[in-house]
Amino acid sequence: MRSKVCNNCGETKVEEEFHSNGQKRADGSSCRRQPCSSCRSNPRERSYTADIERGNKSCRGCNETFPLVSFVLHKRKSGSLYYDTLCRGCRKGKVSDRIIDKYGSKRSYTLFLRYGITEEDYDELASSQNGKCAICEKVPKRLVVDHCHATGRVRGLLCDPCNVIIGIWDDDSTIAYKAAEYLEKGNYGAV
Repeated sequence: MRSKVCNNCGETKVEEEFHSNGQKRADGSSCRRQPCSSCRSNPRERSYTADIERGNKSCRGCNETFPLVSFVLHKRKSGSLYYDTLCRGCRKGKVSDRIIDKYGSKRSYTLFLRYGITEEDYDELASSQNGKCAICEKVPKRLVVDHCHATGRVRGLLCDPCNVIIGIWDDDSTIAYKAAEYLEKGNYGAV
């Protein structure tokens, strides 16, 4: 039997007590990583299990200890659950950094993700509408993207109230015609 010295505890142990990395040497024996299995896993496993039992976990991003609710709970394909290695704050920062690196800004990411348009497309729409709402033609503080919920295609830019009304009417133009007729009649009832 081959033996090896653990680079952590300094003890000489049988090769089987070291974790295999799956590689083979020329003589057919397996390569083993250092340190030994007990040094490699037990202290970390004990502290991790103890933290989880106390309802806490350490974040690998900021090295702070937080309650478990500060970590996202994931589900493996096998069905077992595990907590994220990063707290929600570090995870959010990491995701935000990746979004900004890829899309330039959070706004660009949101426009692309929700509507499939770029900031340039949005600016082009806004300038073609002269910065006005496509329905009421008022100039709001900000224009929101209106899209068809059935097809996902962008129809134009609206002010918040007009966008809300269209949402309430479930994109049904007959309701809009009936509302227009009602307003044009001007019947104020017999009250």
